[in-house]
Amino acid sequence: MAWAAAVQMDAGFKAANKARATIGAVEKDPSVIAIRKVGPEALAMVASNYQRADELLGMHSYDIYQDENAAEIDLLQVSRAAVQADLQLRADMKKGRPRESVLEILAGLRPDVCGAG
Repeated sequence: MAWAAAVQMDAGFKAANKARATIGAVEKDPSVIAIRKVGPEALAMVASNYQRADELLGMHSYDIYQDENAAEIDLLQVSRAAVQADLQLRADMKKGRPRESVLEILAGLRPDVCGAG
């Protein structure tokens, strides 16, 4: 219920086309990551697709967030991560208006997740 309330208070999730626009900007100019001019949805998608070399995607996502133990950001890898994030968003996009209301979010939760049962 707390998650549903947080989504409602934050006006839901950003539409995929808006996140794609931001991710496209990151792909063209990866340095915007370093100056923190990227929304949280796009930043998270890029971080989950970022990799330093051949390790698993997202393993070094803290580089994007510049958390503790972060290395300097590889801008070429940021651009590649943005391309992958855009491909994921394109695959997940649906026509029409998003329908994530609080009731739909709550209806989708399993009883063991929301504390019932």
